[in-house]
Amino acid sequence: MRKRSILIITLLFSFTVGAEKLIFSNNDEEVNITGDVVIDNQSGDVTVTTENGSFLIVPENQPVILGFFPDEYDITIGESVGVSWVVANADTCNASTVGNNSTWEGNRTATDGKNPPSPEVVLFDNLPATLQLECSNGLSSVTESFTISEQQGVISTDPSIDSFTVNGSSATSVVVTGPGATATIAWSASDVSTCAASSNPTLLGWNSASIGTNGTTSPLSITETTTVSLDCDNLPVQTRTIIFQTQVDPACASTVLPNNLTEGPVQTDYTLLNDGFPFGTNDDTNAIADFNVTQYMEISGFSTSQTNFRRKLQFFPTPSNFNSPFATTMSISRCPGDFNPSTAICTRLFVTTQFPQVRISTNPSDDPNTFCVIQPGQSYYLNFLHDNDPFDQTPGRCGFQTDSRCAVFFNELEDQ
Repeated sequence: MRKRSILIITLLFSFTVGAEKLIFSNNDEEVNITGDVVIDNQSGDVTVTTENGSFLIVPENQPVILGFFPDEYDITIGESVGVSWVVANADTCNASTVGNNSTWEGNRTATDGKNPPSPEVVLFDNLPATLQLECSNGLSSVTESFTISEQQGVISTDPSIDSFTVNGSSATSVVVTGPGATATIAWSASDVSTCAASSNPTLLGWNSASIGTNGTTSPLSITETTTVSLDCDNLPVQTRTIIFQTQVDPACASTVLPNNLTEGPVQTDYTLLNDGFPFGTNDDTNAIADFNVTQYMEISGFSTSQTNFRRKLQFFPTPSNFNSPFATTMSISRCPGDFNPSTAICTRLFVTTQFPQVRISTNPSDDPNTFCVIQPGQSYYLNFLHDNDPFDQTPGRCGFQTDSRCAVFFNELEDQ
């Protein structure tokens, strides 16, 4: 008889008297039973029908989340919650947050029983936020969720950075387009004595050891990708990256985007993606382009001033904490989202598990069938798409068709 289920929940009932409810280890939360408790004498499976009609103990080939719960459901801004989950018959679990940002993201333990040994501390940028847990075993998957709300009528006296925005956005990166690009920075903090502003590289108008606890700058001129930081008392420093893109060529207005795209592109800058190093300057960096199958990624600022220069992008299988792609189309173009071989500088189709290389040159005499030949000093877009044919009617996909988001992983190497 299987005993794995006994470690997961405590059944508090009598078979002779008749069961009324189940009590889990999740803060003594109760679930009403509406049907009989059945034990299969052959398999040892225990099934219990609850008021929502679901079975709490299921066959071994079906994953189940028996409990997914916080230690608090209503908190004040700046507080954290402890999250635990009880899983059976799962190989992998993935955490995500809906509605706002939190630290509840990525892979989570799928071991049978209560996870983790002590509740995981989860922090929030804002509230309300819905936490989701999806667990699967390769055959099927199951998802549970709960919502953390802001406690009403309670004013927090804990120090906190309440907002830090660039051009009205609290996203960690914001794209601005030049020439004449500007960024307006606003911030607000509570119960702190002072805040300081810094930037890298130096941004005129955002560098001071004391800027007060709230305010808004005038529009600041942006001429390169810049990271701005806000440091208030002993709170964690918050940063925002302002991605500078050169003015898109008006001719790009006629660019035909791939089919089957239902979301806008993921936009970033090559230097930012490449561990802070511009193209052609370092062989010890890693870049990960992570985006949905219903969008493409456009990476601006792909350029070098070096002449007669060769370089290659080496692609690798995706690290285990990201989903693997199936087939990737890459292009280098003057226009974002341009995957057309007749208008892009070059296009390449590859499978990352085959360790492909894309060779790049600034030597005009190099064979364009072998190299992507770019002009020194000219800025390009590096575009990626999870599709082996950008213009057919078949949607793109990841390595596992159930994945809706996957990543391309690469670094730079010398090419002599």
